[in-house]
Amino acid sequence: MSPGGTGVTLEQVKTGVDGLDILLSGGFVKGSTILISGSYGSGKTLLALQYAFYQAQRGDKVLYVSTSEPVFKIRQFAGNLAFFDESLVRTGYSGIAGKKDRNHAGFVEFVESSMGIVTGIYFNDVSSLMEEIRDMVNSKGIQHLIIDPITTISMLYDSEADLRKDLLLMSAWLTRMGCTVLLTAEASDQKLLDVEKYLADCVIDLRSHMESDERRFSICIEKLRGNRQLMCSQQYLPGSDGIKMLTREQAVSE
Repeated sequence: MSPGGTGVTLEQVKTGVDGLDILLSGGFVKGSTILISGSYGSGKTLLALQYAFYQAQRGDKVLYVSTSEPVFKIRQFAGNLAFFDESLVRTGYSGIAGKKDRNHAGFVEFVESSMGIVTGIYFNDVSSLMEEIRDMVNSKGIQHLIIDPITTISMLYDSEADLRKDLLLMSAWLTRMGCTVLLTAEASDQKLLDVEKYLADCVIDLRSHMESDERRFSICIEKLRGNRQLMCSQQYLPGSDGIKMLTREQAVSE
């Protein structure tokens, strides 16, 4: 049942991160847009990759658009992670063959859309990039889209209104397709985050600080439409096995 008592049952998507689904009261709402914000080194890409491979292992199709790193660097990083599975990986650039690709088993397809590509090699403008992403989602039957980070694309907009309009249109279209969307963003760009937090259905904030000469990490669910979240933060550890949520006892002993 929905929290408001409307009688509508919302389908949920497990994240693959032990403990995070508890904070989310079961997981993300299918077809929603999730914003993962955090400072450099807080584990945004790690969480996105962990989510991507978990969904692919379940048989779902994931499109991972890297906007700031070339594909080989993302794969190099992912290859050292415990959950990485080479058999689930596809790589390529934007531009899709005409035939549909809906019958294959789960996969993670990495697409490189770095700044150089976005600004001239493959795309004339940001709108054409958005259109290309929509075409890829449609032609491949993508169920999960990850843009890491959205910050890079957003930087190319002169107008906040145009950014908000394009993100809203793309989000609405993807929702109708039943595609769940993860966006990562740097916490330092507050103006950009104000736009993205407004549009997102779920906002996850990854925080870190120094304590007794050690770096501590905590995760907070700031916003969650369509479900109840636990209104608290929880400590976690980023590592080669992904994001690991800590119990209160573990957090004290770390």
